[in-house]
Amino acid sequence: MCCVFVRRKIDEFKLKCMSFVYRYENYGHIFGDKGVILDTNAPPSGVCSNESASQPITTFNKIVENLISDIVVATPTTSNFYVASSSDVTTNSATVYAVAQCAKNTSQAICRNCLNTAYNNLKGCLPSSEGRAIDFLCFMRYSKSQFFQSNQTTNIIPFISKGEPFYISVM
Repeated sequence: MCCVFVRRKIDEFKLKCMSFVYRYENYGHIFGDKGVILDTNAPPSGVCSNESASQPITTFNKIVENLISDIVVATPTTSNFYVASSSDVTTNSATVYAVAQCAKNTSQAICRNCLNTAYNNLKGCLPSSEGRAIDFLCFMRYSKSQFFQSNQTTNIIPFISKGEPFYISVM
């Protein structure tokens, strides 16, 4: 009886963690099958669009990879585990948009690990113009089309560090 109680509590926790995904975006609609979301044993997955970016592929890929890499670093360090940001593609005045979110009741380390998996799934989407990755504790999305308002963006510069600290020895 104790094992049944524990299993029920674990399932309740997993469903609570997923509620943030449903509030932000209707993933049942995106995946076309609500069962994917509600299956607590489903592996992390990604969904890619069939449309390729109109920008030169190498430029677009680099912009997307840099943006989602920065978001992976920034999201676990924000107070609400949420980041929305964009980056300009200089070759034709286009913009790439990206968002990431982790469940609020998780740790920074778990959030970071989850987003690293999402990042790897999204890299597999390139050069598609849009990609989404979802797991029980996080999700990430990029698109060449704007899917959030400009006033919903996060200034990620304070949350990212491109270089390692260095120390100077004084004798």
